[in-house]
Amino acid sequence: MSKSLRTLKVVIPDGNPLNYKQVVGGSDCVMHVLSRSFCISEHLNELKGMQRPALYLLIDEKGKGYIGQTKGFAARVKDHLAKKPWWTRAYVFVSASG
Repeated sequence: MSKSLRTLKVVIPDGNPLNYKQVVGGSDCVMHVLSRSFCISEHLNELKGMQRPALYLLIDEKGKGYIGQTKGFAARVKDHLAKKPWWTRAYVFVSASG
């Protein structure tokens, strides 16, 4: 494996997560754990990194998931709120360096 590659282990907790939690995954990756209600709120646009390219997972209460990528999660999530009503949490991975 190349020395420039890194592995990030994601543990999806059981139960209801907080509305918003930031998990730092090393010096160059940040994961945001967001509830659906937080994504609806105006606070989403205030989070650093939500306008950057991101990899994200939408998860329902039973563990069903959807994986996507976007140039900016804050804009993309509006479409998912309208067209994918089943998800309750979003795990959003953004580069800490932009």
